[in-house]
Amino acid sequence: MVVGIFVLLGVMSITWLAMELGQVGGLGKAGYELVAVFDDVGGVLELIKPLEQSGWLVRRSRERLEMEIDHFTVVERDGTIIGCAALYPYSEEQCAELACVAIHIDYQKQGRGDQLLAAIEKQAREEGLKELFVLTTRTAHWFQERGFEAGEIEKL
Repeated sequence: MVVGIFVLLGVMSITWLAMELGQVGGLGKAGYELVAVFDDVGGVLELIKPLEQSGWLVRRSRERLEMEIDHFTVVERDGTIIGCAALYPYSEEQCAELACVAIHIDYQKQGRGDQLLAAIEKQAREEGLKELFVLTTRTAHWFQERGFEAGEIEKL
Protein backbone atom coordinates (compact mmCIF):
# COMPACT_ATOMS: atom_id res chain seq x y z
CA MET A 1 0.00 0.00 0.00
CA VAL A 2 1.31 3.46 -0.90
CA VAL A 3 1.13 6.07 1.85
CA GLY A 4 1.85 9.74 2.53
CA ILE A 5 1.15 12.48 5.10
CA PHE A 6 0.40 16.12 5.64
CA VAL A 7 2.42 17.64 8.48
CA LEU A 8 1.99 21.18 9.76
CA LEU A 9 5.17 23.01 10.65
CA GLY A 10 4.20 26.50 11.71
CA VAL A 11 2.22 27.83 8.77
CA MET A 12 4.00 25.64 6.24
CA SER A 13 2.32 22.44 5.16
CA ILE A 14 4.70 19.70 4.08
CA THR A 15 3.25 16.85 2.12
CA TRP A 16 4.83 13.45 2.25
CA LEU A 17 3.93 11.44 -0.79
CA ALA A 18 5.09 7.97 -1.68
CA MET A 19 4.93 5.63 -4.65
CA GLU A 20 5.57 1.93 -4.87
CA LEU A 21 8.12 1.13 -7.53
CA GLY A 22 7.54 -1.29 -10.35
CA GLN A 23 4.42 0.46 -11.60
CA VAL A 24 6.06 2.53 -14.33
CA GLY A 25 7.97 1.29 -17.38
CA GLY A 26 11.28 2.36 -18.84
CA LEU A 27 12.80 5.66 -19.82
CA GLY A 28 11.18 6.17 -23.19
CA LYS A 29 13.08 8.71 -25.29
CA ALA A 30 14.87 10.45 -22.43
CA GLY A 31 18.44 10.34 -23.76
CA TYR A 32 19.98 13.12 -21.66
CA GLU A 33 19.99 11.74 -18.10
CA LEU A 34 23.40 11.51 -16.53
CA VAL A 35 24.71 10.59 -13.12
CA ALA A 36 25.97 13.89 -11.73
CA VAL A 37 29.67 14.40 -11.12
CA PHE A 38 31.57 17.02 -9.15
CA ASP A 39 31.87 19.30 -12.20
CA ASP A 40 28.04 19.51 -12.30
CA VAL A 41 27.77 21.30 -8.94
CA GLY A 42 27.88 24.79 -10.47
CA GLY A 43 25.23 23.95 -13.07
CA VAL A 44 22.92 22.39 -10.49
CA LEU A 45 23.31 25.42 -8.21
CA GLU A 46 22.50 27.73 -11.11
CA LEU A 47 19.40 25.68 -11.95
CA ILE A 48 18.02 25.48 -8.41
CA LYS A 49 18.94 28.98 -7.16
CA PRO A 50 15.75 30.71 -8.41
CA LEU A 51 13.63 27.87 -7.00
CA GLU A 52 15.36 28.16 -3.64
CA GLN A 53 14.92 31.95 -3.62
CA SER A 54 11.20 31.63 -4.31
CA GLY A 55 10.74 28.92 -1.65
CA TRP A 56 9.98 26.05 -4.05
CA LEU A 57 13.10 24.14 -3.01
CA VAL A 58 15.03 23.84 0.25
CA ARG A 59 18.26 25.84 0.14
CA ARG A 60 21.46 23.86 -0.37
CA SER A 61 24.91 25.29 0.15
CA ARG A 62 27.66 24.65 -2.37
CA GLU A 63 29.46 22.59 0.27
CA ARG A 64 26.41 20.41 0.90
CA LEU A 65 25.83 19.92 -2.81
CA GLU A 66 29.48 19.00 -3.33
CA MET A 67 29.17 16.32 -0.63
CA GLU A 68 25.86 14.99 -2.01
CA ILE A 69 26.38 15.32 -5.77
CA ASP A 70 26.62 11.53 -6.16
CA HIS A 71 22.93 11.34 -5.19
CA PHE A 72 21.95 13.52 -8.16
CA THR A 73 20.89 12.72 -11.69
CA VAL A 74 21.05 15.61 -14.14
CA VAL A 75 19.48 16.31 -17.50
CA GLU A 76 21.89 18.02 -19.84
CA ARG A 77 21.30 19.79 -23.12
CA ASP A 78 24.06 21.39 -25.17
CA GLY A 79 26.39 21.35 -22.17
CA THR A 80 23.89 23.03 -19.83
CA ILE A 81 22.14 21.33 -16.94
CA ILE A 82 18.41 21.80 -17.51
CA GLY A 83 17.11 19.39 -14.90
CA CYS A 84 18.08 17.56 -11.76
CA ALA A 85 16.77 15.24 -9.07
CA ALA A 86 18.36 13.56 -6.08
CA LEU A 87 17.80 10.07 -4.71
CA TYR A 88 18.59 9.44 -1.03
CA PRO A 89 18.24 5.67 -0.40
CA TYR A 90 17.37 4.03 2.91
CA SER A 91 18.45 0.52 1.98
CA GLU A 92 17.31 -1.23 5.15
CA GLU A 93 13.78 0.13 4.67
CA GLN A 94 13.96 -0.53 0.91
CA CYS A 95 12.85 3.04 0.18
CA ALA A 96 14.36 6.34 -0.90
CA GLU A 97 13.63 10.03 -0.71
CA LEU A 98 13.28 11.80 -4.04
CA ALA A 99 14.45 15.39 -3.56
CA CYS A 100 15.47 18.54 -5.40
CA VAL A 101 13.45 17.80 -8.54
CA ALA A 102 13.88 20.75 -10.91
CA ILE A 103 13.52 21.45 -14.62
CA HIS A 104 14.66 24.76 -16.12
CA ILE A 105 11.68 26.95 -16.96
CA ASP A 106 12.56 27.00 -20.68
CA TYR A 107 12.22 23.20 -20.80
CA GLN A 108 9.12 22.66 -18.69
CA LYS A 109 5.90 21.16 -20.09
CA GLN A 110 7.90 19.04 -22.55
CA GLY A 111 7.90 15.79 -20.59
CA ARG A 112 11.43 16.23 -19.23
CA GLY A 113 10.25 16.01 -15.61
CA ASP A 114 8.54 12.72 -16.43
CA GLN A 115 11.70 11.45 -18.13
CA LEU A 116 13.79 12.44 -15.12
CA LEU A 117 11.35 10.76 -12.74
CA ALA A 118 11.47 7.60 -14.87
CA ALA A 119 15.29 7.61 -14.71
CA ILE A 120 15.21 7.98 -10.93
CA GLU A 121 12.62 5.19 -10.62
CA LYS A 122 14.80 2.93 -12.75
CA GLN A 123 17.83 3.71 -10.61
CA ALA A 124 15.86 2.99 -7.42
CA ARG A 125 14.61 -0.35 -8.77
CA GLU A 126 18.17 -1.31 -9.77
CA GLU A 127 19.24 -0.57 -6.17
CA GLY A 128 16.55 -2.95 -4.89
CA LEU A 129 14.31 -0.22 -3.49
CA LYS A 130 10.55 -0.72 -3.40
CA GLU A 131 9.23 2.74 -2.57
CA LEU A 132 10.00 6.40 -3.23
CA PHE A 133 8.80 9.24 -1.08
CA VAL A 134 8.94 12.99 -1.52
CA LEU A 135 8.52 15.83 0.95
CA THR A 136 7.00 18.88 -0.69
CA THR A 137 5.41 22.17 0.28
CA ARG A 138 4.11 23.21 -3.14
CA THR A 139 4.20 20.49 -5.77
CA ALA A 140 2.10 17.67 -4.33
CA HIS A 141 -0.26 17.79 -7.32
CA TRP A 142 2.56 17.08 -9.81
CA PHE A 143 3.68 14.00 -7.89
CA GLN A 144 0.12 12.80 -7.28
CA GLU A 145 -0.56 13.00 -11.03
CA ARG A 146 2.33 10.55 -11.43
CA GLY A 147 1.19 7.93 -8.96
CA PHE A 148 2.40 9.23 -5.60
CA GLU A 149 -0.20 9.12 -2.81
CA ALA A 150 -0.49 10.87 0.55
CA GLY A 151 -0.04 8.77 3.67
CA GLU A 152 0.75 8.73 7.40
CA ILE A 153 3.59 10.30 9.36
CA GLU A 154 4.43 7.00 11.05
CA LYS A 155 5.72 5.69 7.71
CA LEU A 156 8.62 8.14 7.83
